[in-house]
Amino acid sequence: MQLFRLKVVPTLTYGMELIWEYLMCKQLLELEKKMKARYLKRVLGVSQHTRSRLVYELSKETFFVKDLKTSLMLPTTTAYKDALRELNNKKDIWEDFYMTEAMTNRIWTETNYQLRHVINRRAVHGFHLKFCSEARFHEPSDECRCKLCSAPCDRYHITECTARMLSMTKLATE
Repeated sequence: MQLFRLKVVPTLTYGMELIWEYLMCKQLLELEKKMKARYLKRVLGVSQHTRSRLVYELSKETFFVKDLKTSLMLPTTTAYKDALRELNNKKDIWEDFYMTEAMTNRIWTETNYQLRHVINRRAVHGFHLKFCSEARFHEPSDECRCKLCSAPCDRYHITECTARMLSMTKLATE
């Protein structure tokens, strides 16, 4: 995050005081999505399609538009309030997420931690699509069955599947 604050933020905030009051909610949300969320996904080693709210939760970071407003002491606009409300309303994170290794053991946050991508990918999707008999993207449900063992396949079935032959590290790179 120090790199983001030192290298990316100055470029993004140049002239922000002049245009802040003219930015619409949609533009603020786009700024959020394209800048900090995308950066966090890259740093955490997760897919670009990962839900941003999971990435913010993993990294324990605040929203970029909120950071901008606070650090530059910008006025509270209607667009800002609407954008923040929309970002805060997307908090539907499943309970099991908070029990994953990424959330309970923060060792992966250390510099150059080699398995960061494995721990974080397991937390955000549990490799569900690699094991579920349903081939298309979907949220895990009671109908999901494991391709390998035919048992019910929830989001984190990988940890208990007796038929799994590949390590989580290997799954994360495939």
